[in-house]
Amino acid sequence: MTTEIGTIKRALIIRAGRLGDTVWGTTVIEPIRAYLGEQTKIDIIVTRGMRALFEHDPRIETIFEISHRSIPLVFSPTKLAVLRKSFQQPYDLVVNLETSSHFSSLLRHVRSNQKICTSTLPPHAERPDGLNVVNFYSYVLAQGVPASLCKDAAPTLRSPAHVDVASLIGNDREYLCLHPGNSLLARGKTALRSWPESHWRELVGLITQHVPSLQIVLIGEKSERALSEAVAADFPGVINLAGCTTLPQLMAILAHSRALVTTDTGPSHVAAALATPVIAIFGPSEAYGTGPIASPDGWAVAVTRNIGCNPCVNTERAKTCVDNRCMQVVTPSDVMKLLDEALLKRYMATVVQLEAIDG
Repeated sequence: MTTEIGTIKRALIIRAGRLGDTVWGTTVIEPIRAYLGEQTKIDIIVTRGMRALFEHDPRIETIFEISHRSIPLVFSPTKLAVLRKSFQQPYDLVVNLETSSHFSSLLRHVRSNQKICTSTLPPHAERPDGLNVVNFYSYVLAQGVPASLCKDAAPTLRSPAHVDVASLIGNDREYLCLHPGNSLLARGKTALRSWPESHWRELVGLITQHVPSLQIVLIGEKSERALSEAVAADFPGVINLAGCTTLPQLMAILAHSRALVTTDTGPSHVAAALATPVIAIFGPSEAYGTGPIASPDGWAVAVTRNIGCNPCVNTERAKTCVDNRCMQVVTPSDVMKLLDEALLKRYMATVVQLEAIDG
């Protein structure tokens, strides 16, 4: 694509999902800027509540929040606002990362010189098994952007500079974050992605013993605070911020953390996109397909152990599972060994497959 010198280009990204989905969508930002120019003005359509991820990001011009993706174009104030803006200032590129048909009508009518989209099959149906969502988005973008610019694309976020992390934590010591909860637990659902509470307590003890210079900070939502309190009960030096932070504050805390240990959660993707080392414990989820992918300067691994019936997300096995043994067999010692590697950012594959155990 030939651009005129000094001409500022405009782009629109559509990815309206939960926290992790939204972070995955940032994969295309840097390739777009490399393609159209670093001064490109980028608009983004996100789910309501995700605005805080981008309000401080100089790469993003307009954030369009949407409550219901399925509302038809003519009845959706958000979609109509995007359409009106495109008539006033046509886009040079629109990238629709939604795999549903919810934005198909908008995509047809929006003014843009170039449009790139996924198919309208059900979510992830066209993503080959084992291909990470991030790599899939890079593949989608390469339909219209030079593949050389998409090859090593990864999620990227900007940390809010205005947040005083030391005041939130209460001191200026180096620290690492643990997130004992997860989105299913927070929504009151069967939390098959949870690591046992006893494992979290044991891990806190191992960290306190092996790296006593590091402060331990627990993060999570308000509904996860009781779990965090139980994890920290025997360790008075642990700081529990579960339910005490806004999204920008959480981003800043993660950005300055030496590492994050979590399960299959949205914060794992946020931290990875902020270049913070991440260890994500996986059991029922597809570690290769949905594990965290680090930004160019970051480090992230998903650790899992095969017991014969996992991964099982979106299968009949998951519906009948009452004992998430696949999470239990990843031990605190396994995670502590990886944490030693994370703190030094030693090279590792994006997925650590521990020795299998018969189910």
